[in-house]
Amino acid sequence: MMYKNYTYSNQGASFRYWYCSKKKAPLHCGAKLKLDNDRRIKSAVTIHNHPPPKFYKTNDEHYDVVSINGKKLIMYKDHTYSKKGASFRYWYCSKKAALHCGAKLKLDNDRRIESATIIHNHPPLKFYRTKDAVIEYTLNSVSYEILPSAKGKKNLILVQGHTFSIQGGNLYTFYCSKKSKGGCKARIRLNSDNLITRGNLYHNHPPPVLRRTSNGGVVIIQKGQNYQTPNVCTCSSSIHNVEATWPWSKDSPSRGRANTLETGIVRVNCPRSVKQS
Repeated sequence: MMYKNYTYSNQGASFRYWYCSKKKAPLHCGAKLKLDNDRRIKSAVTIHNHPPPKFYKTNDEHYDVVSINGKKLIMYKDHTYSKKGASFRYWYCSKKAALHCGAKLKLDNDRRIESATIIHNHPPLKFYRTKDAVIEYTLNSVSYEILPSAKGKKNLILVQGHTFSIQGGNLYTFYCSKKSKGGCKARIRLNSDNLITRGNLYHNHPPPVLRRTSNGGVVIIQKGQNYQTPNVCTCSSSIHNVEATWPWSKDSPSRGRANTLETGIVRVNCPRSVKQS
């Protein structure tokens, strides 16, 4: 329901009580309406703690359907929207989860745009098509974490819960760690300042389960296998990271509680007080 430029939704079995669409977190708006038996407004609390949404009805505006990594998206006014759930009618900004963007579309039964809330809290993406037909787009203010590997191994970087690695000669392009085994096309590109500038963060698989040790090490977890976390290096040199192989032998000097391991590789702090070059 729209009343004085604000939207309200009915919550519960009764048709009489309608609450501001921003009732839930983070705004907790207290505006509400009460209807009589003839569905006319009987009383209203219309003090909102937020501005009204930019909202309009339309059934003739054009939008495009694009496919990124096999996932269909609606592109409308330079922004992309993804479908949540089984219904084809409701589409939400692709940045809803990452940036809590509230923009959304509602389609009618003929799949035309019936209504739209198009205030975004981020700029639109700029899209690129790569030589291998992967669509990339601009990535602004996306942070990452470097996960050091053992000597001679390539470092991983962690972005939004997924791990990426260099695969090939380009030192500024990182591909999803599941590219080879899972065919995932997600990737990111860094500039000369090591900032993420563009890429594709649509994965065809859930993120790995990660656990952090008390000293900042990162362990990738998978059910059904065990590993032990070795003691932390106390040498005077900087903290090192090494790879430990599965399974651990019974004679291993390393000690720790049993856990589970995904890949057969555990990234932990150096277990011995030996400086590594």
